[in-house]
Order: sequence, then C-alpha cells, then structure tokens
Amino acid sequence: THPTSGRRICHLQLESADGEASRLRLRLYLRGDAEPLEAIRYGQRLHLKGHIWAADPVTNPGEFDFGAYLHRQGLDAYATAKIEDTEILSEVRDLRARLIDAREVISRRIDALFPKGAGMMRALVLGDRSMLSDELRQAMSLSGTAHLISISGLHVTVLSALLAMFLRQLMPRPYANLCALVLMLPYGLMIGFSAAFFRALTMFAVLSFAPVAGRPSDSVTRLSAAMLAWL
Repeated sequence: THPTSGRRICHLQLESADGEASRLRLRLYLRGDAEPLEAIRYGQRLHLKGHIWAADPVTNPGEFDFGAYLHRQGLDAYATAKIEDTEILSEVRDLRARLIDAREVISRRIDALFPKGAGMMRALVLGDRSMLSDELRQAMSLSGTAHLISISGLHVTVLSALLAMFLRQLMPRPYANLCALVLMLPYGLMIGFSAAFFRALTMFAVLSFAPVAGRPSDSVTRLSAAMLAWL
C-alpha cells in the first residue's frame, strides 16, 4: 500500500516468532523509505524484527471495532516493523503474485494519468479504497453512492458487456460471452474475487447462456443461481 507515503501494509503468515513456531496471521505495518518499501511484495519470505499487538477492545458504543475488522480479514493481530529491520529471504512468483504485480502496474498508471483523482479511480477500477479520505467516504455513504467504489454488479455488468460486444465482432455470440467470462476471471483474482464480484459474474453467465440452452432467464432466477453457486 503506497510506499511513497512511507508505509506499506501487507498480510503476513508467521512461521515462527521469538524462535517458537507460530501460525498467526498478521496485518503488518512496515515503515521506511519509499525505495526499499517498493521491494516488498506478495510471495516473499521475510525475516524481520518488530512488535506484535492485539487490537484494543471497543470501549464506546458505535466505535470502530478494529479487532472485528481483523477477524473478518482472517487475521489474528497486527504488527509494526521498520524496513531497515527487514530481510528478504526468498520469493515465489506464482500466478497470484503476477496478478498482484499487474495490479501495482495499473495503480501506478492511474496515479500518473489522474494525479488529482487517483484515489477515486483506484477505487472504481481496482476496488482499492485506501487512498480515499475519511471525509469522502462519509460523504459517499451519506449520499448513498458508496456502492460505486465497491467492485460489484455495476462494474462487472459494464465490463463484461463491453468485452462481449467487442468479441461478437469476431465470433458467434455464445462464444463471445464465454470468452468474456473467461477474461473476467483474472480481473476478479486481481481485485480479490469478492462475493459481490462472484455473484455478479454468475448472474451474467446465466443471462448470457440461458438463451443458448433454450431456457427463460429473469432477475430472480439469476440471483438465486448465483446464491446457490456461492453457497
């Protein structure tokens, strides 16, 4: 997350802590200069010196529950460390690592093309809301437009339809729809493949291939099919 700000946030699976085996999953806040932070990326095995913290309990009604947030992310605690106390031991470049690299390239391109609105464009294209200010998030929530910065049905429908429309110039409609769905999968993996994305993609699949199968398709049927597949 934005090394230029002097901080990178990542998820860390521990192998050991203080010489003892550990399977804790942590949210790591790594601080330092931008250039060395740029070298930290998905798929690396690190040796670092830092501190592990448990989230503070909530004391006021309506207060943000950081512990619950970590739990929803599948994390047990959070940690802080400095980049100068971090050593890269090894690195694995699998498919997910390459997709994350592609996400980083797209993020930097967005920053260059939209210097004043990079945060909003990152949210719209990649679902990355980390650059949005608290004031903007609150304003969108109050105005009922927060769904625009969450990759969901609107984004999937528009992108899938555009891909299918282009591919129909090259092949029959069923094949074009199938190729559009296949091309959406790497995009879904790159942005995290959320439940909302999967639901919308399944609904698009039912909408696209129901006529091929000679079956009717309505919104309730599509939504039910998506829910069944997700379950």
